[in-house]
Amino acid sequence: MREVGHTQVSIPFEPCTTLTCEYLADDGEVPWQLPPNYWEQIAYPAYIRAHTHVFKGGDVENGDLVGDVIDGVTLLEGSAMGIEAMLSKSCGEVLRAATDSLELGSL
Repeated sequence: MREVGHTQVSIPFEPCTTLTCEYLADDGEVPWQLPPNYWEQIAYPAYIRAHTHVFKGGDVENGDLVGDVIDGVTLLEGSAMGIEAMLSKSCGEVLRAATDSLELGSL
């Protein structure tokens, strides 16, 4: 089975000292909250490690994308495209991949 295309969106990170992450239950209660410093010490450093190859100079916070496609992954610059353009491009990639798969009989 062959791999079909993927889309990745670049969304700039803006530091926030009052970041809280809560999950609300249907009744409005907060049954679970992320541990303190989860974003700053775990999630964001992991994002940086996983995405340095996508940005020129490895600069995840301020760098430009290294190109439009890396290893079959289509890269979209979130700050340079509107949501409609990103959605259109993403849906187009999904449709292209599905059509290619149908043509090859791999679905």
